[in-house]
Amino acid sequence: MTRSAKDVLWQALSKQLVSQLFARILSVVSLIILAKVFEPSAFGNISGLLAIALLISPLVDAGVDFPVSQLRFLSRKSYFLLMGRAIFIKSLCAAFICVLYLTFGHYIIYYIKGLEIYFPIVLLISYFRSVIGTFSAHLRAIHRFDLELRAAIISRSLEIIILFILIKASPTVVMALVSVLLGAIISFLVFFVYTLSNIRHQIKSDSLNDPSTPSIKDLCITALPFFCSSIAVSGYTNANQVFVYSLSGDIESAWYRAATLFPFSITAIVGSLNVGIYSLLNRQSSKISIQNILYNQMSQLSIIIIPAATLIFLFSKSLLNIFFGPEYTTCAPIMMLAGVYVLLVVVSNSLGQTLGALGLQRYVLALSLINLIISLLFCYTFIPTHGALGAVISVILVESFSVIFLSFTMKIKLSIEIELKWCQSGILYSAPLLFIAVLFPHTYPIAEVTTAIVLYMITVFFGLYIKNGKK
Repeated sequence: MTRSAKDVLWQALSKQLVSQLFARILSVVSLIILAKVFEPSAFGNISGLLAIALLISPLVDAGVDFPVSQLRFLSRKSYFLLMGRAIFIKSLCAAFICVLYLTFGHYIIYYIKGLEIYFPIVLLISYFRSVIGTFSAHLRAIHRFDLELRAAIISRSLEIIILFILIKASPTVVMALVSVLLGAIISFLVFFVYTLSNIRHQIKSDSLNDPSTPSIKDLCITALPFFCSSIAVSGYTNANQVFVYSLSGDIESAWYRAATLFPFSITAIVGSLNVGIYSLLNRQSSKISIQNILYNQMSQLSIIIIPAATLIFLFSKSLLNIFFGPEYTTCAPIMMLAGVYVLLVVVSNSLGQTLGALGLQRYVLALSLINLIISLLFCYTFIPTHGALGAVISVILVESFSVIFLSFTMKIKLSIEIELKWCQSGILYSAPLLFIAVLFPHTYPIAEVTTAIVLYMITVFFGLYIKNGKK
């Protein structure tokens, strides 16, 4: 790979990372706003319904965004045909889900409270989010990451404003869902305008050298593996919230959402940071280079992730008190356990991205399907008796299995063993957090969290300064 190609790749990765970080931060902000405005029962109801929207999103998406992101044409007609066919497939999937609900919905309604009223809104949220993904995939295909980033910032900011205005005017569950739907529609319009403007001004009107546009059948065949993978991943990441909501009620759903908001957001950021592994590895990479890249990646991530997990574990009660309110501090033990999940994700995500970069995606796909099955089993085992705590235990057990499975796969297929020395830097930088936890034993929540973060940043600054000075 030439230097210019590397520069383009890293520029693209950086813009995607900024876009995902911005979207994740605003998603956290929106949920905190909902928790502050509504009582825990109403917040749990909203969280459960939004989790259902996330759960059915892969069914609407149908995996067609991947082929859209990989195909580049020279004519406007080809782009319009491609995106039109992709959106048509998603519309058919949404209509099929609607027919299934009308046919068998009475069985689902028995377990999920309020779904008979809010299902149309939930389905529309999933649909518009999915179509936004098609526009984003197109902008990535033509390397217009700057437009994707700009559209994401504008649309997400407007979503927060709409949510805040509407729920302040009418703090009801239906208004909260309507505000999320309106935000999704506004985001759809923003991405549509950016995509249409780019096609009209940057792409030629016609070209004799343009490859043939894939048919609807070809798109479905190409998208099938990614469709299966996305269903499996969404199933074991979002099903827990839905099971807590349906089996344990609104309050437990609120506890689970509040306790896992920060840990799950951090793990999503880990996934974004690990995308860079794809640009550094290929099937011809030697064993030594794989080990060095994987060690460096995990060691650098440990500087962020291990202190973050330590912060969650030691200051869970203070974090819940600051961002959600004193009524949520009862779920502090659940949040402490979720901090363990963050540590496991660092290892599993890094190993999974490495195997994918080396052409061993089938093992990652197999793991996703296995995780979906055992996650459903654990949900039915732990959630009815332990509620939100059982859901977090289920997540930790599934992620522990992922680490074991991927570690054995790395050892068998690549003869690489994972050593614990990658976490040394993270443990070192976590030491000041322990000192603050002893100094402020949950007496002054804002003071202890702020002091802990500032002291951590100072420690990292001097640590990296000393490390770079020795080179």
